[in-house]
Amino acid sequence: MKTTDENKSAQPTPEQLLKLLDAEINASRQRREKAESSRRTIQVVSILVIVAGASLAFWFLMMMLDDIRSGNRTDAPESAMQVATGKVR
Repeated sequence: MKTTDENKSAQPTPEQLLKLLDAEINASRQRREKAESSRRTIQVVSILVIVAGASLAFWFLMMMLDDIRSGNRTDAPESAMQVATGKVR
């Protein structure tokens, strides 16, 4: 049988338990900070992709509207000219 001195030496001391707990808390804090950092990076990249996509869609819309406006300008004089000369296609 083990004596009480042997049982005490197998159990960690309160100071050892505090050091172990402190090390685990620090490791947990570092993992959390790293996860938050990567989450922020993902959020920034996502926002940039959304802004770039919206800008591209806006540019495409402006080009389409410009084509519509320029198409109406070129059609209007031709149609007026066709009516004046009597040549209708």
